[in-house]
Amino acid sequence: MKTVIFVGPSLPKEEVLRILPEAMVLPPAEQGDIDFARYQLGADVIGLIDGVHTMRLPPLHKEILSVLDDGCRLVGAASMGALRAVECEVYGAEPVGEVAEMYRSGEIEADDEVCLAHADKDSGYKHLSVPLVNIRATMKAANIDKEIKQEIIDYARSLFYPDREWQNIFDACGVDDTTARVIQESICDIKEADSLHLCYAISKGRQDLTAKKKIMHAQEGFAMVFQANDRKLLSDGKILRKYQIAGCASNYDMMNVRNRALALELCKMLGIESEAVPTGEYPDLTREESVELYNEEVALNKAGDWIFSRSSGSDMVKLTNDFLRISGRYNQIKERI
Repeated sequence: MKTVIFVGPSLPKEEVLRILPEAMVLPPAEQGDIDFARYQLGADVIGLIDGVHTMRLPPLHKEILSVLDDGCRLVGAASMGALRAVECEVYGAEPVGEVAEMYRSGEIEADDEVCLAHADKDSGYKHLSVPLVNIRATMKAANIDKEIKQEIIDYARSLFYPDREWQNIFDACGVDDTTARVIQESICDIKEADSLHLCYAISKGRQDLTAKKKIMHAQEGFAMVFQANDRKLLSDGKILRKYQIAGCASNYDMMNVRNRALALELCKMLGIESEAVPTGEYPDLTREESVELYNEEVALNKAGDWIFSRSSGSDMVKLTNDFLRISGRYNQIKERI
């Protein structure tokens, strides 16, 4: 039996392999990866914990229906996995853990309840924000006033998920040092706990589960897959061209594209460039395109290092203050100081 686990910030790879030593552990799943795991890697069991979002396309429900119809077991928990498994439970998917139960019961509904900002794979997916489900669990565990708990949850819900950070929340809600210390001592990571639950559930074998609904047209499960995953799944080599992808991009995507282009122009003006050669290639690019993109990223990183290593502290103070003004936090922090 071959097991494939998609996981990133929710649980370290080493913990997965401690429980499932024979499993293949892959990064957070994107659109096409569920089909890829079943039809090209030959997975009999797929554990879906983490998935991509915001900047890339998440796994399709049709992919999950396709692999379920093909006899594959799909277990989901903690993050994207909990959401997709609950949504496809009537077709045979297996949601496990507390987060999945919260979605199933209707206690939570929004996708961003499980989202967090994090660094890349090389950093071990270092957490840069706190997922809302963990904030909820911490409030349940903390021995503090109920009104403060509700105020913290309500404020955290109002934030864009990358801004959900404990100190930011404490400052906005006027949490005193004693209460903050009680909360910090009560922090719960239910996403990590549910990820472990998934691994143990897979290690124990299939649940006694019967699908409540018949899957219809599951063969269309990867009909809408595009971008990098086309090379994995489509045998005729059809790949969406750049203008087609740009045409379906969101305003948020286009804003980031514009900002990246401006940053690259600034790098050229300052003479910041790179001629490094990547060790691998991007899956949907030629070798030449991969080298060009890699060197652009190296140049942008160099520019970032240059900004933060400026000897004069006054420039960084102004940049920081301007950022705080744009984000609406300047007066709040000024009053606290």
